[in-house]
Amino acid sequence: MNPVIFQFGPFSLHWYGVFIVGGAVLAAWLAGRTAAKAGYNPDHIWNMLAWALVIGIIGARLYHVFSTPANGIGFAYYVQNPIEIINFWSGGFRGLGIYGGLVGGILAIVIYAMVKKLDILMWLDFIAPNVLLAQAIGRLGNWVNQELYGPATDVAWA
Repeated sequence: MNPVIFQFGPFSLHWYGVFIVGGAVLAAWLAGRTAAKAGYNPDHIWNMLAWALVIGIIGARLYHVFSTPANGIGFAYYVQNPIEIINFWSGGFRGLGIYGGLVGGILAIVIYAMVKKLDILMWLDFIAPNVLLAQAIGRLGNWVNQELYGPATDVAWA
């Protein structure tokens, strides 16, 4: 399966991004329904999602920069080439780590809840189960890219 859905000039839409965004939107919708059933304003979930995506991407990138990825480009490379830390214009959103994304997203949600004087733990309870679902949906993008699960094979038992 081609990881690129379509390409228009320099712009390309990848299945991986569709699965990640789709999972995040579905998770927010479900969390919003849970919040509404509990008598709370579900708009907070959508506001949290916007902040969590932005700060989550920053956290995911920083995790990648400060960890040693499998391709051998580690922190030393980014010290010598600091502009590469923010270089999203060549190659798209490559070099993101889920652990940094989760930490960044949670940090954004906690800060939002503090600013709005919301019960942080309650809102995290609305969100947490749905983050697991979003993560599972996002992993379908890894499958399309033939990452983590391994490449296609033609051995007899596959």
